[in-house]
Amino acid sequence: VQRPPLHTLDPRRVFVSIRSFAGFFAMSLNEYLTSMSDRLGTVEKSLGLEAGSSKAPEEKKAEEKPKEDAAVVDLAAELGKIDQSGGKTAGMREVTKDMKQKATTGKITAVEHKKPLAKKWGANKRELKPVFEKKGNKWAVEDQESMVEIKEDQVTTKDSVYIYGCVGATVVVNGKCNAITLDNCQKTQVVFDDVLSMAELVNCKNCKIQCRGKAPTITIDKTDGVTVYLSK
Repeated sequence: VQRPPLHTLDPRRVFVSIRSFAGFFAMSLNEYLTSMSDRLGTVEKSLGLEAGSSKAPEEKKAEEKPKEDAAVVDLAAELGKIDQSGGKTAGMREVTKDMKQKATTGKITAVEHKKPLAKKWGANKRELKPVFEKKGNKWAVEDQESMVEIKEDQVTTKDSVYIYGCVGATVVVNGKCNAITLDNCQKTQVVFDDVLSMAELVNCKNCKIQCRGKAPTITIDKTDGVTVYLSK
């Protein structure tokens, strides 16, 4: 069936048709909502809910206000004691000396690092034990600080003279000996006549040696500041 064009229809008939359709739609919607309400009531009863309430008991509990913590209550009480009526510092508690001492307790203090004192010269100076004696074919002259003398009849060509650790001493060797050794001495003078083999200076400082006769060899090793006097 071919429908007539809209501009040829009677407006009054069109309005009546739309009104009838709207009434039918309203009745259908009302019936639908009524049936859905009945179904919802059935579901609420099965879940144990009150009529007209769709929230579970757990949700109701969640809506209850949580109890205030005791610490929060105490803090609120302390803050309430402060009187702000007289300015920012009104009602504030005064800080006593005891409180200040407690606050400073446990603080880390800087420790001043002190440099070790420099050792004075001569602090490690050993104790001198003077020795002046002959052991076999060896004369021992040790730790002397003054003048010592070996006479001509006390030495032979088989004897050697060992001078050790003397400070500011003068050693005189008369006659002819085999060898003379000056070891670890300071500001010491040695005067001798003749040696058969050699005269030796080792680890000495500011020492003087004088040969009044003959000396085939004079050896100087690890010595600082030495003066040697030879005969013509």
